[in-house]
Amino acid sequence: MAFSAFVASQVPSANVPLGALVVCFVAGGVVGTAVASTLEWDTLRDLGTVPVILVGSIEEPAKLLVPVAFFLAGRYVLTADGLLLGVAAGMGFAAFETMGYALTALLEADRIGSAERQLFQRSAAAPFGHPTWTALVCTVMWYERRRVGRMAPTPAVVAAFVIAVLLHAGWDAYVDEPVKQTVIGVLSASLLTICVLVARREPSGTGP
Repeated sequence: MAFSAFVASQVPSANVPLGALVVCFVAGGVVGTAVASTLEWDTLRDLGTVPVILVGSIEEPAKLLVPVAFFLAGRYVLTADGLLLGVAAGMGFAAFETMGYALTALLEADRIGSAERQLFQRSAAAPFGHPTWTALVCTVMWYERRRVGRMAPTPAVVAAFVIAVLLHAGWDAYVDEPVKQTVIGVLSASLLTICVLVARREPSGTGP
């Protein structure tokens, strides 16, 4: 929530009220994790494993379900609005996923210290993962709608989604390699910074 508030402070032109962000955070977390866990379980049952590229391909669309509902409603049309909704949904997903990992660690090790380590490690890394990847796709979606004047997938939206999936897959693949994971985190943070700059430069008075 603190990270979402920080990003919001960087784009004062956004029109999304706090209530909508809270809804996106909670609903995005609940719906996203429920859908992703169900699909990943089905994949695990069918294939016996879930390759990292499939994890990204499942979780990235799952996180977009609630932001896309806001997108289709068309009430919040600024690129900054899409950025904030993406961050909120991604952070909600990260929060609920982290709680799940912490609970699993507690049940498996039967020690509170294991759960605390999971909470600390995943919370510290969270801003460089889920919220950034979802924000990237949402920023491009909202920007492209205003640019072309209609709700339609464009090559830029598809490219942003593919980048998000690849970053997600790379993050999971290098979970035990801190240097490589740090590189992915820095790249993700750089893309989020670009999204913030694009959102700040957009005139707030132009419609879609």
